[in-house]
This record gives sequence, C-alpha cells and structure tokens, in this order.
Amino acid sequence: MIRPVIKMRWKKLDTEAILGTLATEIAAELNELKVPIKAVVARNIGTQYFTLRDLRMLQHPYRVGGPGRPGGLPAGVVNRQSGEFYRSIRVRGPLISKNRVLITLYSSGDKEKGGWLLEGTKRMKGRPWTVHLEKEVDKVIMPVLDRLTYLNKRLKVKV
Repeated sequence: MIRPVIKMRWKKLDTEAILGTLATEIAAELNELKVPIKAVVARNIGTQYFTLRDLRMLQHPYRVGGPGRPGGLPAGVVNRQSGEFYRSIRVRGPLISKNRVLITLYSSGDKEKGGWLLEGTKRMKGRPWTVHLEKEVDKVIMPVLDRLTYLNKRLKVKV
C-alpha cells in the first residue's frame, strides 16, 4: 500500500486554529459512535423477547443443563422480559485524554439483576453478557478508532 507524504510550508499560519479544528472534528466523529453502540446494546439486550411460555417450549434454554441459546442466539445475549434491565444500560463518553478514548457502558439500575444474569443462580445458568457486549461493541468502534489513530500518526505538525 502506498502511503503518500505531503509536506507543506506556510508563513503566518494559525496552527492553533488548525489543531483546534482537527480536535473538534475528531471529537465529533467519536461522539457519533454512540448511535451504533446503542444499536449493539439494543440487539444484544433489548430486542429479542421470549415469553415464559416460549422459553418453556424451548425446553428452558437458560436453566442449568439447558442449551442457553434460545432461537440460536449467542450465549451472551440477554432475553428481554420486562425491559427494565435494557433500559438501565447507559453509554457514557467518549472521554478523550491524550492517547486514550474512554467509552463506558454501565447499568444504572438494578445491579443485582445484572449480577445474577452474569453469574446465574442455582437453577439458571449465567450468561456472559458483559464479555459478549464488549466484543460486539469492539466490532463497531475499532474501525473508527483505527482510522483516527492512523490519521493521528500520519499528521505531524512542526511549528
């Protein structure tokens, strides 16, 4: 792959304005990541719905010893019953500092519910929803972060 290098010299150039504009554009692009992240959360925690009767007909897939994948869904997907857990998931960020971008997903609601969904109970197997969600979110954000990182590495400003 050919990577062109462009060198320019300007006199009386407002470098602060250029760097400020660049930082604003990067922040705006990172902020737009919230939309696909929320779509990942909806797809993995909020949209699939099996009633208790449906789950019974599927031979209780989440029970200890059950297949854990109703309808062929990945093991980390959480079935929506009341929707309360899904509505408690929040996306915070992105917070940008030097070479770090921090995007936080957390449950603002019932921590117990997230815990027993993750760990399971005596009769219900746990579902690794946090690990699953992290992998799914990574698939969405990494191409954008890689592109921004590449641009950042290629951009060299000397004053």
